[in-house]
Amino acid sequence: MLLNYIRSNRASYIVLLPIIGIGLWLQTFISGEITWQVFDKNPMPLYYLIHLLLNDYPFFYNLPAIALVFVMAFLILRINEKYMIIETRSYLVAFFLIVLQSALLPMNRLHPGLIAAVFLLFALDKLFDTYKEDSRFTNFFDAGLLISISSLFYFNSIYLIVAIWLGMVLLGNFSFRNWLLTILGILLPYFLCLSYFYVGNNLMWFLDTIESNFFLKNHGTGLNIADYVFFLFLLLMIILASFKVAGELQTSKISTRKYMRVLLVVFATILVLYFFISSASIEMLPVFAIPLSFLLSYYFIAIRSHWLGNILIVVFIILILGMQLFPVIYRLFI
Repeated sequence: MLLNYIRSNRASYIVLLPIIGIGLWLQTFISGEITWQVFDKNPMPLYYLIHLLLNDYPFFYNLPAIALVFVMAFLILRINEKYMIIETRSYLVAFFLIVLQSALLPMNRLHPGLIAAVFLLFALDKLFDTYKEDSRFTNFFDAGLLISISSLFYFNSIYLIVAIWLGMVLLGNFSFRNWLLTILGILLPYFLCLSYFYVGNNLMWFLDTIESNFFLKNHGTGLNIADYVFFLFLLLMIILASFKVAGELQTSKISTRKYMRVLLVVFATILVLYFFISSASIEMLPVFAIPLSFLLSYYFIAIRSHWLGNILIVVFIILILGMQLFPVIYRLFI
């Protein structure tokens, strides 16, 4: 059955995952077009540099993006195996990450939210590595540093430091020293940027860029009806998964419980950002996909009703295909 296959760790998955990723990005490479978004108007310094280098080369704009998606799939598998967050060996978490990262056609391009997601994975790895390891206090500095650097690509990712602090509380290693190390990690890249732009007489440009990103109002979504149907179904799966995980975690290992709670805090933090930060929009999907991939994977590994699991997976795949085919059908018949 389909459910048994997707939650397995069969060797064929190693070939299947790249095929799925390339298939979902195929239209982007064929069209060679870039869908510009609001965040492109006032990019943060590090993303602005990439923007200058690749602006006139759409293919090279997209190639590093799909490479980052595959890198994240590898990283999320590594994190899962290293900390045994989902105790059953499976490629399912990488499957969900690739699909969720690649589902929205307008976002199949290099954009700051995608880059921020990579840094979030590294920051979570640093945070998880501190559980019952008091000697690794420098990891808190590293986590703050990674979040800070990611904000120089995508400003809204700076708010993810709140999820790191809450994660420190849940893992039992929150202290003034550790909190101060995260603050120092956050401040260092901004201190270096301020120094660089001050020496180059561009300090006001840097400050104006931060201000414009802070007050940016991102009203457009660029979604079509197929996208909305998919996200409504995804919401249903999130609700089902949340109830299932809440019950299953009571019988899981203590470390698994703690790691999953940290991921749920990250999940909740991103939701709050999306609904309450005016500049946040669909570019946050790659960041959102990280905790969501763990949540959905945990659910489908734990689900005992095979018929329900198969139905959900089939509908999920059909809706993903619908999102890919909708623009083609729309151009043909409308």
